[in-house]
Amino acid sequence: MESGVRQLYAKIRLKELASRGSLVLPLLHLRRTRGSATFRAVGRALGSTLRARLARPGGHHLVIFTMVYGKRLAQYLPAWLQRMRAFGHGGRTLVFCLDETSEEAWVEACRRCHEPLLCVRGREQTAANKFHMMSVIVNDGFDVLYLDFDVVLLQDPVPPVLKAAEQAELLVSRDLGSECLNIGVLYLKAHPDVAAFLQELIIWLWNHPYEFCQKAFAGLLGVEDLHWNEMFGDLGKAPRWAILDPVNAFVSSIVYSGDVQGWTGDLENIIIYHFLDASGAVDTKFAVAGRYVNLFDLFYANPKLDLADATTPLFQQDPQVQDELLGSRLPAAPSVSACGNLPSSAHPAWKRRQRARTKTLALVDRSNSQLSRGARLKSIG
Repeated sequence: MESGVRQLYAKIRLKELASRGSLVLPLLHLRRTRGSATFRAVGRALGSTLRARLARPGGHHLVIFTMVYGKRLAQYLPAWLQRMRAFGHGGRTLVFCLDETSEEAWVEACRRCHEPLLCVRGREQTAANKFHMMSVIVNDGFDVLYLDFDVVLLQDPVPPVLKAAEQAELLVSRDLGSECLNIGVLYLKAHPDVAAFLQELIIWLWNHPYEFCQKAFAGLLGVEDLHWNEMFGDLGKAPRWAILDPVNAFVSSIVYSGDVQGWTGDLENIIIYHFLDASGAVDTKFAVAGRYVNLFDLFYANPKLDLADATTPLFQQDPQVQDELLGSRLPAAPSVSACGNLPSSAHPAWKRRQRARTKTLALVDRSNSQLSRGARLKSIG
C-alpha cells in the first residue's frame, strides 16, 4: 500500500511539474535528496536553464542533451555547440561528459566553450547512461530531446518535434528501409508514462547487461526481439509513441546499406542529418565507400562553414556538404522491412500484444516535420 501511495504521489508531482513548469520544485527536491555528484550536477544544470528564462516553445521546459566521451571527438565540441547556439538552444543544451581519466578532460573542454553548469561530468563510458540521465531530467518535469554527437542540424528541430509531440509522448528516429529504431534522435516528454517506461528500461538493462541498449529500447516498445523475456514478464503500458520522419526530415547517411540507410526527397526539407560515426571506423569489407570517411571534419572542422549562420543552408555554404548529402539520397524510398529475427509464432504473449499495437502506429505526418521557415521561427517566439 505504501509503495502504491508513493507511486501515485510521484505521478501527480510529475504531472504538475510538466504542466506548470515550476521554477522551484525541481531544485528544492534535489537539495533535499542525497545523490551522487553527477545527480546533483544535473539539478544545477536544470536550474541554470530555468534561471536563463529561455523561451518555452509550446509551453514546455525543454532540455537538449548529448553524451560524449573519448579524446577523438573533443576537438569538435566547440563547433557542435556553436550550431546549437545558432538556433537559440545553447542555454538549454546539456552535455554529459564521460571522462574515465584525467587525460580525457571532456568536461574541462566543455566548460571552456559552454555554460559551465551545463557540462556534467560522468565516469562510466556506457551508452545506457543516456537513459539514466533522461530519467532524471523527465522526472524533474523537463522534456528532453536527446541527440547523438554524430548529427548535424540543418534546421531547427525543436518546432517540428514539438508539433509531432502533440500526438505522442515519445518520438524516435528509425532506419529508412526497416522498422529498426535508431535512438540517435529521441524526444521524451515529461509524462508519467514516459517516466515509467524509462524505469522499466533501466531495470531491464540492469538484468540483461549484455543486450544492446538500442535493441532493448525497441524491444520494450514491441518493435524488436529480446531474449529471456520470461525472466522479466509482461510489460507495463508503453507511452504513446511515434516515428520522426526518416524519409526527408530526420535522416541518416548511407554507410553500409542503401536498402536500409539513406534518405529521399529535397535537401531543403532535411532537419537533422545523422552521419552514423560512433566509433571513428568502419568495416571496409562492407562499407559502401570501402573506407572510413570522417564527416566530423566536414561538418565541424570546415573553414567554409559558418555554423553560427542559421539562415544560409550548410549545403549552400560548401559544395562538399551538398555532395555528401546527395551521396546518400535515393531516387525513392525503399519498402520497409520488419526488424527482428524470430517468427511471430515464437514471441511470448506480451510481445504479440505489443506487436499488434505497433502495427496501428502511423508514421508521423511529414508535414509536421516540414514547416516553412517562417512558421518555425514564429513558433519559437
